[in-house]
Amino acid sequence: FNSMFQLQPLVLMFMEAISAQQGLILEHALQMVQCVLPTLAAFLPSTRGDVRLLAMKSIAGVCTMLMNDGYIFDPMAEKPTETTMLLESLICGRVLLNFPSLLSDEPPTPSYAFRLLA
Repeated sequence: FNSMFQLQPLVLMFMEAISAQQGLILEHALQMVQCVLPTLAAFLPSTRGDVRLLAMKSIAGVCTMLMNDGYIFDPMAEKPTETTMLLESLICGRVLLNFPSLLSDEPPTPSYAFRLLA
């Protein structure tokens, strides 16, 4: 258990590096929303501030990238894509629930939380 606790920041730093690869993220948008983002969201209620920061930073980066692509994310479409519906559900159902604790964290965690809202 202790080794898993120590690996959390490393896993999240790895994800942060991957989230800088826009082409990769956009090419695999559905997989990111189905598999990667829910896993990152699971780190948000962590008792460790560094883990919450790294998770929020990656979530904000990936979600912003996906939401800025009109082909991938279009909530106003007559028939929204699966990616759109899953991303909305994840943000509203998992990420926003953690906002109170994220906003009271040490900087810069609150700024990453606000980036997702913008």
